[in-house]
Amino acid sequence: MRRHIARPPQTVFRASVSVVKPPFVDGALVEHRELGLYSTLDSALAWIRSPEFRELFDEEEHETPLRVGVAEHALDVGPHSYDSFRGHVLLSPSGEVLERTARGDGELPWAGRDPATYRWRRGAIAACVDNGRYRIGVVLAPPPSIDWLRRRGGEVTRMDDVSLLGFAGDNFDHDHPSDAEMFEPLVAVPEELRLLLDERLRGYHFAE
Repeated sequence: MRRHIARPPQTVFRASVSVVKPPFVDGALVEHRELGLYSTLDSALAWIRSPEFRELFDEEEHETPLRVGVAEHALDVGPHSYDSFRGHVLLSPSGEVLERTARGDGELPWAGRDPATYRWRRGAIAACVDNGRYRIGVVLAPPPSIDWLRRRGGEVTRMDDVSLLGFAGDNFDHDHPSDAEMFEPLVAVPEELRLLLDERLRGYHFAE
């Protein structure tokens, strides 16, 4: 009988970027673009950090990259080939690593991140990508503290490492981005929108 020798899984890294064009208003459409496959994470990061990466965006159209993602997949070398997600790296448009996650990190408090590094505070105005749109919202609640969750008998996982970001209009319109998924608005926030976000903040009861 032939003995089956398990081989280490081969991996591939799939890079993508989210891009928005002016006017940079709340609700602007965000385009998702695939950047290709890479054999190593280092080669993907080197490309993203190269001058050639900036040439992908039309300066005349003022195309602006928002976030760059590199997802790692394991490729089964057996007869039933399939892709298996292994991890993800989220980067700023300049190539700065903002967040690293790996399969199994969901069991770690804040995916192993120090909660003290959280950058946003309640009432801050921040932007994110939500359902293919560039959204500007107000932080209604930061991630709950580990102590708060443990006092209530809950497990602390990566799913707790998100803010409650409220948008103008419908009181149910919101998102739960992580710290790394939020960024400063691309342009000054119009006064009308700022007033609506202030109203949304005042109408939300937050208790820590």
